[in-house]
Amino acid sequence: MVRSEPGVRRARGVTLADVARHAGVSTSAVSRALNKPGRLGAATEARIQASAAELGYRLNPVARALQTGRTRMIAVMLSDLTNPVYSGFVRGAEAVTTAAGYTLLFAESHDSPELEIASVDRLAQAVDGVLLMGPRVDDAEVLALAERTPVVVVNREVAGLPTLVPDLTTAIDDVVAHLHAHGHRSLGWIAGPPASWASRRRRELLGAAAASRGLDVVDLGPYAATLEGGGEAATAVLASGATAVVAYNDLVALGLIAQLRERGVAVPDDLSVVGFDDIFGAALASPALTTVRSPLGKAGDAAVRLLLAEIEGTEPEAAPALPAELVLRASTGPAPPPNPSRGLSGPLARPFRSGREALWGPVARPFGSGRGALQGSSAATAVSTPRSSASPIRRPMRG
Repeated sequence: MVRSEPGVRRARGVTLADVARHAGVSTSAVSRALNKPGRLGAATEARIQASAAELGYRLNPVARALQTGRTRMIAVMLSDLTNPVYSGFVRGAEAVTTAAGYTLLFAESHDSPELEIASVDRLAQAVDGVLLMGPRVDDAEVLALAERTPVVVVNREVAGLPTLVPDLTTAIDDVVAHLHAHGHRSLGWIAGPPASWASRRRRELLGAAAASRGLDVVDLGPYAATLEGGGEAATAVLASGATAVVAYNDLVALGLIAQLRERGVAVPDDLSVVGFDDIFGAALASPALTTVRSPLGKAGDAAVRLLLAEIEGTEPEAAPALPAELVLRASTGPAPPPNPSRGLSGPLARPFRSGREALWGPVARPFGSGRGALQGSSAATAVSTPRSSASPIRRPMRG
């Protein structure tokens, strides 16, 4: 139980009138000085600001919104607040909003298009703009939202709206080249949520890179973009005949590896695994996860700057290039040899293991990457060979 001491009262808040009396000016002058600096003389503004600081005056955001029509708040819609991939994006976005005097509000869709649009509809009435990170709703819903409030879309392209999309083309081609160099000829793709544009885009690029080298891609899923989703994919992966799999994200890849370990399938001896995002923990797994890293911190920074330009009607800064890169670690290696007696290669071509190695997998082993060899489970090399300097930003033409 919470008890309040009798006789203890919260102090009355300092008002504009209090600041005006202290500074010897009118309340309208205080309002202009604090809400729209630059409209009074420098000396008067300095005196008002000094009085406000001395009295401990704080701007009332509700009152300011009524006067200016701006709340100085930005909504950020994410699919899953618990996914560590968003930490870099949020940190980049937060740095810019804080410097600009804005506040971020967060909501999550749980990968549900219906919940996403309901949440955004509520938030749009209380914010100056919306950042949609990989939205699950269709383009028509996103465009309808943009008619009511400024919108910037990240990690998805929507025609007619400003968008920021990391360039995955080179990184995914590097993934396939790396696996091809290790003798893999059949790849598995573990798809993410059905409504995910990023999942479809990654599959498209993977298919193109594989086809150019004569490799097959087996489609598996879709599965939830979680550790549990990766575990659920294990049975289909083992039945696919693929010698290497590329998962929609790192959580799926790590969940898969954990389930394979329980079944006695060693990664990468029996099966190579690649993820996306390079989340915290990917390098600490056993084996450490080979993955594709996108510069989401830079994306968060650039997305907020772009949205602020939309809100304030100014020309946006040039967006930075956002090339992704392949990070080579110990979860990928040479394809397992075929078993002539069964006509198979991959994890089903050899008997399951037992004992410590089956449970934990190799802690350190060498493998060739085609770009140099690595040793140990925590060693990592980033492969980044961007082929284009094209900006990742897509903006509608203005006429």
